[in-house]
Amino acid sequence: ADGGNLIIEAKDYDEFIAKEPNAAKWIHPLLGAEEFINNKKRYCLWLVGISPAELKALPLVYERVRKCKENREASIAAAIRKFAEKPHLFAQCTQPEGVDYIIIPRVSSEQRRYVPIGFVDKNVKVTDAVQIIPNATLYHFGVLTSNVHMAWMRVVCGRLKSDYRYSKDIVYNNFPW
Repeated sequence: ADGGNLIIEAKDYDEFIAKEPNAAKWIHPLLGAEEFINNKKRYCLWLVGISPAELKALPLVYERVRKCKENREASIAAAIRKFAEKPHLFAQCTQPEGVDYIIIPRVSSEQRRYVPIGFVDKNVKVTDAVQIIPNATLYHFGVLTSNVHMAWMRVVCGRLKSDYRYSKDIVYNNFPW
C-alpha cells in the first residue's frame, strides 16, 4: 500500500545514508519470511513520531513519503486511498512498540523438520509475511521450537502448495500449552 516507497533495499542503503545521514535514526531493519530464513538485509523508513518539521528537513525521506501519498491516492481500493492521509506510516501496522518478540515465518518449506523461529530485537520491524509473539519468554521459545510443537504444526497448519503455513489462529492459539 506504499508502492515500495517506505522500503529501502540493502543495495540502496549505503547510498541513501550517505546522501541523507540524518535519516539514519528513522531507518530500521525490516524482516519478512524471506529475509529471516535466508539472512537477507532489508530496511524501512519507520516514521512513527516524526514531526512535520523533521520530515521536511529530510528531503529524500520527504520525497518518498510524497510518492507514497500519490501511490495511495491513485489506488482503486477505497481502503488504500484512506491511508493517503498518513503517507509516512505503513498502512497496516502490527509491530509491537518497545518490546522484543519471537518471529515465525508464515510459510516455510515442507522439507524442514523445524520451522525457523527466532528472537528479534524491538528495533527490527516486520512485514506481514511473518507471525510475531510480543513479550515472549525463553519458555515460549523452548516450547515453540520443540519437536512436540513442530509435530502439532505439521498436523494442523494450513498449506501453501505443500509448504507449511503457520497461523496464530490455527497453530499457536490451539496448541495445548
